[in-house]
Amino acid sequence: MEDVAVAYSFNKIPREVAPVQCVGSQQPLSRLTDLMRLEMAEAGFTEALTFALCSHDEAFKNMRRVDTGMQAVVISNPKTVEFQVCRTSLLPGLFKTFGSNKQNPLPWRLFEVSDTVHLDPSSDVGASNRRRLAAVYSDSHTSGFEIVHGLVERALQMLSLAPAEYGVRPGDDPTYLGGRCAEIFLTKSNTRVGSFGTVHPEVLEMFELEFPTSAVELDLEAFLQIGVEGFEQVLQSRSSGARHASAHHGACSPHRCSSRRTPRRWSRPRRPPPASSQPASSTSRRSRSRRRRR
Repeated sequence: MEDVAVAYSFNKIPREVAPVQCVGSQQPLSRLTDLMRLEMAEAGFTEALTFALCSHDEAFKNMRRVDTGMQAVVISNPKTVEFQVCRTSLLPGLFKTFGSNKQNPLPWRLFEVSDTVHLDPSSDVGASNRRRLAAVYSDSHTSGFEIVHGLVERALQMLSLAPAEYGVRPGDDPTYLGGRCAEIFLTKSNTRVGSFGTVHPEVLEMFELEFPTSAVELDLEAFLQIGVEGFEQVLQSRSSGARHASAHHGACSPHRCSSRRTPRRWSRPRRPPPASSQPASSTSRRSRSRRRRR
């Protein structure tokens, strides 16, 4: 098309105003994802970006899950064994990241907010993406179940959910240890939106992990409508609080507000003056005057 336009001359092409005018903005799902990343980072977790493809064993066998043939999208001609199916969960990638970074000091805290691919007959391409949040915690003396539970409560609180709008009940996910697994559900629709718990020892052995680990995985698209509004309110309150703090410090005088005082500067030690520039003593002056008289 560019060659045709050059041959025809750009100056001959009439300029017209576009019939449709709109203002660009960020998608609600992307906005929710960025805000959730911010909250996870403020909670002390480090973000990881893993591959969207994984091996069949990592997606099912290593996670103690059964492949029914109606969950994962299978690659017809994979280049390597590690890229056989599209991931249906974010946890295998985070577990592999733990196994490849054992030299880091404990505790380990990782999270990821990304898409998972699932078979969907209602979609025109036969599959659909789901934006999910996953976080893992590992330490030598504790599994961190209470830390992950607190992280879940914090995330649901930032999603502007009232305590009566969601609930936590015992779960039966084979990835987690029996009796140490919980499901997160919405009370109105009784819809399961996530799970968390202590990872099963067999799963830890499959990924060559030595320390107790706890994990959580949430479906963010289930909270899309109420989550964005809740996060926007929190951001507005933070920005107003920051403006109020800056205005308060601006009204203080340097003598009344200790935070506005300039810090004390330490001066460098001065070098002693050279010997030639030092003043002569009284005894040396007398000896000089006697020599002159002689």
